[in-house]
Amino acid sequence: GVRDGGVRRGGRLLDDADHNIRLVKLGHGVHNVTYATALLNVAIDNAKRAIDLAAGRATAAGKAP
Repeated sequence: GVRDGGVRRGGRLLDDADHNIRLVKLGHGVHNVTYATALLNVAIDNAKRAIDLAAGRATAAGKAP
């Protein structure tokens, strides 16, 4: 159902956030600070969207219910 789609979407958002954080951490982020900052900002946004999905404040498409 819709809830299951939101759970899957939230999981993907968190997986993507984790991937970006690990990429910056393992790459030490020093060679391209601008890119590292952008990856971390996307990770933060993805985590916030996942929280909103879990709290029922957004749909899988990222819009308010």
